[in-house]
Amino acid sequence: MDGVSPGATGLRVNWGSAFDQFEGWWASDIDDHGQDHVGDILDGLPLADGSVEILVANHALQMLAYTDVRSTLAEFVRVVAPGGVVRVIVGDIFGAAGAVAAYRRGDPGWFPIVDEAEPTLGGKLSAYSTWYSAARTLFTAGWLQNLLEEHGCEAAVAEHGFSFFSAASTELDTRPSESIFVEGRKR
Repeated sequence: MDGVSPGATGLRVNWGSAFDQFEGWWASDIDDHGQDHVGDILDGLPLADGSVEILVANHALQMLAYTDVRSTLAEFVRVVAPGGVVRVIVGDIFGAAGAVAAYRRGDPGWFPIVDEAEPTLGGKLSAYSTWYSAARTLFTAGWLQNLLEEHGCEAAVAEHGFSFFSAASTELDTRPSESIFVEGRKR
C-alpha cells in the first residue's frame, strides 16, 4: 500500500511542530520556534489544495478544543494530494487507566514524565493525564479513524513505526507506549 499518487508534490508537513523541526519537513506551529510557518490552524495553512504528500500531526491535535477538531482535520485533508497521507498521533486515553492504576498502587516510577518540580504522586497523575494541561480533547483510536474517514480518507489504526500507506509518514513517530497512531490516505 506504500506510495502516493503522481499528483503529490513531495511536500511533507510537520504540523504542531514546536521545537521539533526535521530536515525535509515543512514545520508549522501556532507559536514561533523558528519553524517555516507561524500561525493558527483555525486560520488555515498557507498551502494550496492538494500540495502536500504527507502531513503529520504529532501530539498536537489534542491541544485543540473538541469543537475545532473536525475543521482542523478538514484543513489537513484539503492540503493533502489525492493519495497523500495524514498521520495523526495523540495521547492514548486508555493510557490514563494505567496512570490511575499506578496512582492507586502508589507507584510514582510508572509515570514516563520525569519531573522533579512535581514530586507528588497526585501531581504526576494530573500532569500525565492532561499533559501539563495541554490536552483539551481526548481521543480513542476508533473515533480518530472515523473522523479521518468522515473527511474523505481511507483510514486505519497503525502502530509506532508502521504505516499502511507511506513508510515516510512514520519518520516523526514518538512516544510509542503512550500514543495512538491513526493515518488516512486521501481518496
